[in-house]
Amino acid sequence: MRLAGEVAVSGGKNAAVALIPAALLAHSPCTIENMPDIEDVHVLIEMLRWLGAGVEFTDGTLRVDPTAIDKYSPPRDLACKMRASYYLAPVLLGLFGCAEVPMPGGCKFAPRCPYASDACRRRPEVTPLPGGRAVLCFHPLTSGQSLPDAAVSDCPAPT
Repeated sequence: MRLAGEVAVSGGKNAAVALIPAALLAHSPCTIENMPDIEDVHVLIEMLRWLGAGVEFTDGTLRVDPTAIDKYSPPRDLACKMRASYYLAPVLLGLFGCAEVPMPGGCKFAPRCPYASDACRRRPEVTPLPGGRAVLCFHPLTSGQSLPDAAVSDCPAPT
């Protein structure tokens, strides 16, 4: 049996989250094609609009007009929705000479954590653990459960 047909392949997420902030450095409107229609792209679009850019996204084509950018600090609630928000820092620094970009959101262990939930898309607060240790987790383990060493911080627990 022979397989036949067509498959449309969109661009990759990692390239998209780097290219979108870079479009602000163009100083004139630009078009990026083959953008994936994923949440991180939509969050970046919201951030660019908040910063003052004109943005249109239709059928995988992103048009960015950075000529009206007038802010150097994206809002925390948007930056915390994705882990790649830090890509805006060097771009805004280059445009304004200063930048205030909140820490990225999301838990780096969520993709392989059996306890992961929708909450793990945001940056968790520090949770104290026994022995003066702490963890950044929405679902800290209870007594009797073990935690992989890679997930435990040697930072002191908050007082």
